Amino acid sequence: MKQQTASNMDILPQLDKACGLDIHKDKIVGFIACKDGSGQELKEFGTFTCELQKVKEWLQTNQVEHCLMESTGIYWMSLYTILTDSGISVIVANPTHIKQIPKRKTDRKDARWLCMLLMHGLVRASFMPTAEQRVLRDYCRSRLFYSRQQNKIQNRLWKILESNNIKLRSVISSVRL
Repeated sequence: MKQQTASNMDILPQLDKACGLDIHKDKIVGFIACKDGSGQELKEFGTFTCELQKVKEWLQTNQVEHCLMESTGIYWMSLYTILTDSGISVIVANPTHIKQIPKRKTDRKDARWLCMLLMHGLVRASFMPTAEQRVLRDYCRSRLFYSRQQNKIQNRLWKILESNNIKLRSVISSVRL
């Protein structure tokens, strides 16, 4: 029996077909491949809603069930929603976990790299909150933002009053806006 060493060991793909999506502000680059290396296709799309629908249709036409994309800013969110609503399994990964070797980096190479990582099961998915959790997070963040704004305005009001020698703090404890 032959012993496996690091030099003669192959990492076999875990998925039959996968897609890597490199997402930017104005452009999405997608790369599809099968585990045997056939059926490779590279395509570029825009980022308006009608073009995101084209990405979904392209994936469905090619019978792709698994996609990998980087969590680049907020650009991935719209496409993620469209793809998951259509039944495509989407993994959103932290860019620091899937970095390529620096230099010679292009959008096309990134899309191909993401596809290869997904196909071989070499990427860990980021935590994705449910729709209800996302709404609740947005409400909590908005509440925090507005309460901080209220405090800023309140402090500014106190400063204006004090600078004009109006000593309200000696008489009242707080000002409600």
